[in-house]
Amino acid sequence: MTEPAHHELPLSGIRILDFTHMWSGPMLTRICASMGAEVLKMEAPNRADPMRFKGIKDIPTRYPDAEYGAEPHNRNAWFNTQNIDKQGLVIDAKAPRGKALLDDLIRTCDVVVANFRAGVLNKMGFGYEALRALRPDVILIEMTGYPSDSPLADLKAYGAQFEAISGSAWLMGDENAPLPTGFALGDPIGGMYGATALMTALHRRQRTGLGCHLEVPQSVTMMALMGDVFHSLSHEPVQTRVLNDLAHACPHGMFAIGAEWLSIAVYDDASWSRLAALLHAAGLQPPANWNTLAGRRADVAALYAKLQQWLDAQPSAEAAAQRLQEQGIAAGAVATAESIATNAQLHHCGFFTELDHPSAGRHAYPGLPIFLGTQARRVGAQRAAPCFGQHTREALQRLLHLSDATLDALESEQIIVDAPSTAAEASPSSASKES
Repeated sequence: MTEPAHHELPLSGIRILDFTHMWSGPMLTRICASMGAEVLKMEAPNRADPMRFKGIKDIPTRYPDAEYGAEPHNRNAWFNTQNIDKQGLVIDAKAPRGKALLDDLIRTCDVVVANFRAGVLNKMGFGYEALRALRPDVILIEMTGYPSDSPLADLKAYGAQFEAISGSAWLMGDENAPLPTGFALGDPIGGMYGATALMTALHRRQRTGLGCHLEVPQSVTMMALMGDVFHSLSHEPVQTRVLNDLAHACPHGMFAIGAEWLSIAVYDDASWSRLAALLHAAGLQPPANWNTLAGRRADVAALYAKLQQWLDAQPSAEAAAQRLQEQGIAAGAVATAESIATNAQLHHCGFFTELDHPSAGRHAYPGLPIFLGTQARRVGAQRAAPCFGQHTREALQRLLHLSDATLDALESEQIIVDAPSTAAEASPSSASKES
């Protein structure tokens, strides 16, 4: 499947100054970069994106061949996956000359994005009023952890805490305990909400010529996924629940087949009749009272035991899913990360794109579930994530017309660098303390 040319992408011509780090903010700007925006990812000599480093991300499997290598800050797969299609700039904003460079860059940018704690951007000298003085129609997206007017505004915020404070951990848990996803789901969800806010702001500016300041508190983005729960509370009491259970579906959940797992969802009696026919054919004889949802839920333990007998006779989760799907029953084998990464169909349809990285080598990177135009061309990755400071000189020459001599002087003063300071690598979590 061919990919659209860069100039055909919806955000082509939009430039974003990206102060984000970790996962949520980089997810936002990754979406925009894949949609054609020019994203200038900003880092500082002593405050690189902490996802570059071992330490906070000290998992060898996140590095090619499980080797940190001579440049671990350029080889971390999590960083390299979330920063596809961006340009990497490193400027010391605390130095007066560095601050002046960033001011000049902001004058050329349509959007500024940050995911610091509330108030941090103001302290850095890049709050909304300061940005407006540089570019009146600028759009600022701040992805705070908690609302800036909240008593929690100064607290640290990570994906697991978003799941906790939003209440969503109870949706994934059961009557015994809440259950976090283990995936820090609040981060990518916040990134997607942030990207939506950004594109809406761009549309408004196109109509009115006005910029704006938007705040996307990531703890609240998780709450927005729970509308049905809030509605239920308005007319019925809180109920405990069994993990993976739904009151209006039975059977519903994850079922083991050997070492594999299968997801099944029966939402109506017609679907149950088709599942019951499979049980009958296997000699398992489900009773007549299971023909209604109320009957099935009243006898759910016995139903699940009989269903498990049928599942135990299936050769694999994939084979069981196929048999169920052929009968119009919603089912799917639970994939593993490995099975997805090696899925030939996903590679064939262009979800994965192989990219060459100067330090990490050639690897396949996942794309986005977006197709463009009547030919349904996939919007995918086109350029590997930047090495630390890889594009600083080029961007400053192209956008600010700085001479080689000026850039050499900036390098000698350590205003711009192409390798993180030893302090930054020794304390990789330092940047996250302001998120």
